[in-house]
Amino acid sequence: MEGQVDVQPVHTSRVVKVDSLATWDLSVTQVTNLGSPIVVHFTASWCMPSVAMNPLFEELASSYPDVLFLTVDVDEVKLDDCDHEQHSRVFTVNTIQ
Repeated sequence: MEGQVDVQPVHTSRVVKVDSLATWDLSVTQVTNLGSPIVVHFTASWCMPSVAMNPLFEELASSYPDVLFLTVDVDEVKLDDCDHEQHSRVFTVNTIQ
C-alpha cells in the first residue's frame, strides 16, 4: 500500500566486540566478579573459517543470555601486551575458548 512503511525489527548483537585492551580487561574483570561464564571467539577478517563461524557465534550468544560472548580480532587487539591473569594464549586464529 502506498504511504505505508515496512518496519523490520532491529537485531542487536549479544556478542561484545573487544576493540582494545581496556575493553578486554573491563569485560573479563566484570564477568569474573559476577562469576559468570565467558566465551571468546578469537578471529581475523582474513580467516574465512573464522568469518564463517560468526553467525553460529551470534546464535550461541542469543541462546545463552547468562554467558558473556566476546569476539576479538587478533589483528586489531594485541592481547600479547595484556598482563591480566585471565589472559588467554591464542595459537591459531578461529579459536574459541
